[in-house]
Amino acid sequence: MFRSSKKFLSNTRGAFALQFAMMAIPLTVCAGLAIDGGRAFLARFELAAALDAAALAVGSTLTEGSDLDAIAERFVERNFRTHHDDPITLELVEGLVNGAETWTLKGQVTINTYFMPLVGQPYVTVSAESEVRQGGNNVEVALALDITGSMNATRMTGLRSAANLLIDEVVSEQQPPEVPFFSRAAIVPWSQYISLNTIGTGGISFVNNTVVE
Repeated sequence: MFRSSKKFLSNTRGAFALQFAMMAIPLTVCAGLAIDGGRAFLARFELAAALDAAALAVGSTLTEGSDLDAIAERFVERNFRTHHDDPITLELVEGLVNGAETWTLKGQVTINTYFMPLVGQPYVTVSAESEVRQGGNNVEVALALDITGSMNATRMTGLRSAANLLIDEVVSEQQPPEVPFFSRAAIVPWSQYISLNTIGTGGISFVNNTVVE
């Protein structure tokens, strides 16, 4: 009897399988926590970037009566791509720092977890905030548009669309005195040569297109 018990205790066959079975659940939980923790970290990083973009849009909006909350919400939704069932909670707070008007945008969102429900945590909440000083600068942009023969109908349509989008973004709907800054856009079409008005001479100067390459 004693010899049989000693033989049974000294037998190590199948010990690894038994240890692995005992460790399988803790290992799965640890791996799941690492995966969900990484997703939460990336979600917070993406939320912070989205809030930065939204805060810049709010700070550069100088038109009186603009719905700044709607602007912030639109920019955050466009830039935050992590899947979330519940809406992003935003709070826009106006402040004053060293005599300058500022906007602080705070955001919070809840994302579902994949493995953390095993430990009773089906979701995680991430939050971030961004602060921007309201203001702007005078902006002047010149567009040199290629109208050479290589620009077929499809490319020319895309060129017009892109130019219109850029001008809509750069040129303000209102100019001084309504807003303290002005914005202007110049359009220079070019093919083999560029036609430039020579100020003070009343003539036209033709410049080879290589000057814009």
